[in-house]
Amino acid sequence: MKPLIPLLACLCCVPLLAADDKDAAAKKELEALQGEWHVASVSGLGRSLPWMDYRDAGVTIKGSELSSKLFTGSQVSTFARVGKRTTPAVRPVLGTILRDREKPDEPKLQPLTFRLDPAAAPKRIDVEFKDGPDALTLLGVYALDGEQLKICLAVPKAARPKEVAAGDDRVVLSLARKPTEDAARVKAIKGAREQLAGTWAVESGKFDQDELSAQDLKDFRLTFGDDGVKWEEAGKTEALAVELDPTTTPAAANLTVAAGPRKGELIRAVYELKQDALTLRLPFSLDYPRPPDLAKEVGIDALLVLKRAKP
Repeated sequence: MKPLIPLLACLCCVPLLAADDKDAAAKKELEALQGEWHVASVSGLGRSLPWMDYRDAGVTIKGSELSSKLFTGSQVSTFARVGKRTTPAVRPVLGTILRDREKPDEPKLQPLTFRLDPAAAPKRIDVEFKDGPDALTLLGVYALDGEQLKICLAVPKAARPKEVAAGDDRVVLSLARKPTEDAARVKAIKGAREQLAGTWAVESGKFDQDELSAQDLKDFRLTFGDDGVKWEEAGKTEALAVELDPTTTPAAANLTVAAGPRKGELIRAVYELKQDALTLRLPFSLDYPRPPDLAKEVGIDALLVLKRAKP
């Protein structure tokens, strides 16, 4: 029996050594993730996020905590409206969207706790966060390649992804140590600006569940130029700075008030441009998120159909 004791002792040590190796690998991987990361792209759930929505986000990894503006969420206000408007032209689209409101508090960054398993194939990551009183765990996988990091997270209660790829039930964050410039996107933006340049007349539209009347449409036009867009409606003119992302589906536009008491107010819109036809959807309120599509049933959002004005 004595000759077996050393062998049994060795066998008992194998699991311990394997566990130690696994912990050491996880620690080494965690060290490689530390610090600041720039967001190169965000895709999944059937679409890609416009670059304007993540350019200032960044991701910070400190210890086993991950924080980013991407994970703060957005509070969407619900407006109580009593009755319907009494006449078809009492509320201009832009004026209503920019109406006075209490600005929401800046969302606070709440670090998320994560765990790594670099020994798995593909490498695994579990991210925990609190959704109200409840804690949720997002199951994911990741790939680290030097200065590039991709994290693929499944939506709550979905199975862990089997690969680092976007899908209808998961999101991929592509991160880089240094800011990256998407040459193809820059070229597409330049082309979209050139196509939009000029004056567009609003031919038809809906807003707050009502069709725009002939009075609403009278002299309602948008003029795009190098410095943004001049919005003319109901006898008033507003200057808006414009940022575009034609690489997403639908294409996205940020319209920012350029001057005056509403300076800096941001409207997140989507659009479709086909030669001399432009369709633009804007959220009902500044507190509403970017619309998901250009469907005809837009609820209370604004849907404008424009034609290029003849010189």
